Amino acid sequence: MIDKEKFLDYNFVVSESIEQVALSILEYQYDINTNILPIIFTPNVDYIVKLNNSKFHEIRERLKKSAFILPDGQPIIWASKFYKGRIITRLAGSDLFSHLYRLIKKRQTASLFLTSGQSVSNFYQQDFPTGHILTLPYIDPEKNIEFEKIIDESVNLINNNNIKYVFIGVSFPKQDKIALGIFDKLKTNGYKNIPVLALIGASLEFEAGIKKRAPVIFQKIGLEWFFRFLLEPKRLFKRYFIDSFQFIKIVRMNKNV
Repeated sequence: MIDKEKFLDYNFVVSESIEQVALSILEYQYDINTNILPIIFTPNVDYIVKLNNSKFHEIRERLKKSAFILPDGQPIIWASKFYKGRIITRLAGSDLFSHLYRLIKKRQTASLFLTSGQSVSNFYQQDFPTGHILTLPYIDPEKNIEFEKIIDESVNLINNNNIKYVFIGVSFPKQDKIALGIFDKLKTNGYKNIPVLALIGASLEFEAGIKKRAPVIFQKIGLEWFFRFLLEPKRLFKRYFIDSFQFIKIVRMNKNV
């Protein structure tokens, strides 16, 4: 059983091996008798800050019940070490997806990919022909009817193809609403083999080579965020140099939780 530690009120996975985490996910079976959700949630600092907003309280509280919560942001590791915690290794969602993807492709495991655009879909259609693809249009986060349509389409694909893994590669809070909506509908309908729902953001695009990920040296020293900022400074300035400072406040408030 994979080790976990509670920090900032999240039960983070504690492991020095992303390969071990991937194998644990492959062995995981959802138990309908628990309150644990079959969700892979990989929060970085920006994710935690956004979830701290009161408007996302319900999403935050539900994601805390995810089966796999990975510490994706290096500042999470630094904060844990400062308070003598055991979360000592960053477990990036993109690294996890890369390992999982190779394993499920090799095994031809029934999987569904919810992508952010046709170019992403084209890659997975060619690279994993037996996979199932749903290309998502632009979604207004405030329009529930758009989410309901995507959730219905996803549930139909899951029902008809015995899907084991659903990889959702869109931004917050859209991927979160979709994952929770799929879970709720499957459970309400009495579907027993609920798949693992992975919230992986841009990881689908990184794996497809559509977006460029930071060089390994940036990843190892905790500056992957800075590389992304250099690629999109106007869009990411507020996120990294204003909003992210709220993380310090969150850590101080929740250091013993």
